[in-house]
This record gives sequence, C-alpha cells and structure tokens, in this order.
Amino acid sequence: MIYMPGASIYKLHSEDYLMFALCKTKSGFSVACDPFTRIAKDDRGVDVVVNALKVSLNTDDTKRLPDPQNWKEFEQNFLQKCGLKTLQPLQKAGTLLVEIYREDNYLVFLPTKRGEDANFEHKDRAEAVKVLFTASNKEIMQALEETFSKCE
Repeated sequence: MIYMPGASIYKLHSEDYLMFALCKTKSGFSVACDPFTRIAKDDRGVDVVVNALKVSLNTDDTKRLPDPQNWKEFEQNFLQKCGLKTLQPLQKAGTLLVEIYREDNYLVFLPTKRGEDANFEHKDRAEAVKVLFTASNKEIMQALEETFSKCE
C-alpha cells in the first residue's frame, strides 16, 4: 500500500498562501482538514512555508473521516478555519492552486487549471514536479514555485 497523504496550497490574489491537509472520507473522496495555515506574503520565508507544508502532509492516510452530511455547514466550518468570509478569494482570477502528495520518499506537486465552471482541475500528471521528501527546504520551495508557474 502506498502512503499518500496530501495537501492543498492556494496562492491567493493577495499572494498570501493558504494551505490545509487533505483527508479521505469513508466513501473515498478528499476533503479539507486540519491543520489550516495561512501565511501572509510578507511572512513567506522558505522555512515557514516548507515546515507548514510538512505539517499538512503529516496525516494518517489510512484514517477515514465521516462523509459530510450538511455541505453548507461543512463550507462554513471550512471558511472559518481558513479565516475567510466567503469562497470568493479562492475563486478570484489570479488565485492559483497546487495539490501536493507524498508518494513513498517523494513530494509530488500537481499544478491545476481553471475549468469551465471556475473550479480547479488537475493538469496532466506529466506536468507534476517531484522532489525528494528529504530535499532541502530551499529545493522543496523551488519545486512549489515551479509548480505554481505551471498553473493556469
């Protein structure tokens, strides 16, 4: 079995980073889960970002959360944990999303693009950027920045 914890990192229009872990539900789809971290543009040092990313990836991929029964309540909880009032900052033009997974000893950064309905879609897996989990924080940050440059 491959251990594949995941996380999402948004680069908001303000250039703040918003990141959170991805956890599987009992029916198998991924949802945002703790920890939620927002890093202001002025505080985006390499070590701050990469250490927060590693914490986000430190989830038990074998654990399953209950499926949300009330999506409106789930969304309100999500917004509160993100420090947002609405989803608008995540949907704003110029906002980018990278999903990250730990596969064996690698971090795999997946760029996204905007779909027709303004939701994010994964780009071709061939565009993913891989780096060893044990790489330096600087190398991991470079992989993240390279992946953001591939987002549309």
